[in-house]
Amino acid sequence: MRQWLRWVIPAAAVALGFAVAVAGFAYDLAFAGLPYQDPTPEMQARWQYHSGVASVIELSGVGVLLVGVAGLVVVGVWSLATRHAEPSAAADTAARFGSGSS
Repeated sequence: MRQWLRWVIPAAAVALGFAVAVAGFAYDLAFAGLPYQDPTPEMQARWQYHSGVASVIELSGVGVLLVGVAGLVVVGVWSLATRHAEPSAAADTAARFGSGSS
């Protein structure tokens, strides 16, 4: 169970980050969209506000996605390191405490 959970948490962070980034892009398209060609000051202020909100959402999603990818890399390297270290650790323990046949 624990090995499975090690992979699920970073993978969930990747999926969540991707979903938040896509939500930011959708917000950008729905509320900010393309800038007006000749806007009034109020229209320009509203567009800048919604564009800023969309940027924060998108960057938050990308940040969570990158944290999840880094977590997957760490878990992968950790799994490889512990898999290769286990036989030598078992042999060291057997040599230290005997083979167990008495």
